[in-house]
Amino acid sequence: MLQRLPRASFRLIFASLILTSMLLCCAFAAAATLQFGTRSLNIPEPQGFTALSSVSPRYMQLAQAYLPATNRLVEAYATPADAKALAEGRSSPLVRYLQLQAPRAAEGMPISETEFTQASKEMESQFETTMRNSKDTTDDLTQKGNAEIKRITSTDPKVALSGIEYLGAYRREPWGLFFTIKSGVSASGGGNQTLVCAGALVMINYQLLFMYSYAQYHDSADREWVEQATSAWADATRAANPNDPAVAAKVKHGFFGGGIWRNAIIGAIIGGIVGLFAKIFKKS
Repeated sequence: MLQRLPRASFRLIFASLILTSMLLCCAFAAAATLQFGTRSLNIPEPQGFTALSSVSPRYMQLAQAYLPATNRLVEAYATPADAKALAEGRSSPLVRYLQLQAPRAAEGMPISETEFTQASKEMESQFETTMRNSKDTTDDLTQKGNAEIKRITSTDPKVALSGIEYLGAYRREPWGLFFTIKSGVSASGGGNQTLVCAGALVMINYQLLFMYSYAQYHDSADREWVEQATSAWADATRAANPNDPAVAAKVKHGFFGGGIWRNAIIGAIIGGIVGLFAKIFKKS
């Protein structure tokens, strides 16, 4: 049958195979193996963004300073132009950026996806409760972060949040819950800005992660962008790390009924809120 196909068809099939191979190679080249406790995952770079940990360790240090002790900033991503500016110590607008965080208590711990699904409704109510009671926590983290930055740089950035809004969940999956936050952010000499964040608690091969996309907020298009960016990144990460039966056999049950889980819920929301602070820091 193949011998009867026109020669042009063979050339088209061959070209398609070459193009597919090139795309797959590019996809793998744009991913990094990141460590989570004793486990590692293949994390693709969000489309159009580049990782900051290797080019601007100072950015990672400053951003981590504002996170709760329960959260680890695993990686941050900026546009190539912003990453270059940060690497060279120049100012950077950071109009859009992304963060990957992990709850420290769950790193390396395979967690039941079935229990995650069953706990989803409670997650949403916990999100709303956490947002209503977030001011004291965010104020404490602001003071802690400002003090740490002053210790490092001898300058008090006077970072502050205002008008924090929880905009609700915009996507629900058996393996993830996606939500949106908006807030005003200010700093000494930096003026006031409104930023929007789309966050997600996701199960990636039974590992719990927090994924966030951020943008300066002007209109609904910015909200749509962050929501689409987080969704696309989460989907790509899931595809790069399919559920492994060998890992499934080692899952820890009962995580979602204990204090660790409640801390993870709080960490997901607070991690998203204080990630907005990272916009303030324009130099590595």
